[in-house]
Amino acid sequence: MMGGRSSRWTSRRASTMCARACARWRPIAARWTTASTSSWSSRCALREADTRRSTSEAMLAAAEEGHRVCTKLFAIGLATTLEVAEAETQLERARLGVVDARIERRIGEARLAYALGRPL
Repeated sequence: MMGGRSSRWTSRRASTMCARACARWRPIAARWTTASTSSWSSRCALREADTRRSTSEAMLAAAEEGHRVCTKLFAIGLATTLEVAEAETQLERARLGVVDARIERRIGEARLAYALGRPL
């Protein structure tokens, strides 16, 4: 009978020690998991921001060319003021798109630095 009690006591003691160890390491594991997930999502967001930036720069080049063509057509009387105004609106939207993409990129860099624990 003594062997049975001793093994139960050892088993209870082992499970208590295991519970204490888990309780001690659980917050650390949670922080590591959160940091890992956060850095991964920050990297993905940074890649998306790079894609948006290159796309918006291409759209800006197209809008500039469209504006240039439209103003030349207007100068020779083949375009209306409405068409020129639309071209100017597209150009401004494209410029703002580039600014937005650059801001997104900077925010993505800051989030990644924060997730990795690096200074900005």
